[in-house]
Amino acid sequence: MTPASILLVEDEFLVAAFLARALRMHGYEVVGPHATVAAALEAIADPNVTLQGAVLDLALKAGETSIPIAAALAEREIPFTFLTGDDTLLQNMAALPGGSPPVMIKPVSLARLIKRVESFAAPVMRH
Repeated sequence: MTPASILLVEDEFLVAAFLARALRMHGYEVVGPHATVAAALEAIADPNVTLQGAVLDLALKAGETSIPIAAALAEREIPFTFLTGDDTLLQNMAALPGGSPPVMIKPVSLARLIKRVESFAAPVMRH
């Protein structure tokens, strides 16, 4: 059985490495982590990648947000959740197709994040 593929967008290297490792340990295949909108959109458009969901850091470097990534995922009906340490960005959520998606405020416990991911993409259990 193929692991569920989760797109990970996070621009902080240590956070990205920690999240990617945690997702893999819980049975997910991680696509990324990607630190920019362009890299994430390229991964979404890749015909060789089938995503079951995504974890998106809302505020990226250089003033970017992951809202364009969320819009591309929503167009493809791929579920996602946002992570953010800046809740002032939440006012932009209503502009997304389908309204406000789930948002988790950093710091977030790993258990809560994994539970959220499991709500839209079942992991492959390793024995």
